[in-house]
Amino acid sequence: MKKYRINLNDLSKVPDPILEVYHCLDFDDANMSIEDLYERLIQINDTIVIELCQKSLINDELYQIINCFENVQQKNDKVYLIHEVD
Repeated sequence: MKKYRINLNDLSKVPDPILEVYHCLDFDDANMSIEDLYERLIQINDTIVIELCQKSLINDELYQIINCFENVQQKNDKVYLIHEVD
């Protein structure tokens, strides 16, 4: 089982948060978009845990990423999401 930890506040400081998510998850970045991220996560066959850490308010683009992970978790029982808000 693979486990990934993504700090949302750090993502808010980079120019392209989706690119960083792709790198964190070891995905190639050929078709970077929220839709492509969703499709890739839906197709995962191995169990993974994605931990999203948030210490302060984040921007709308990052909420799209969170929603993507939440939607995948509902449809793919191999993807576990932990959203930690401090």
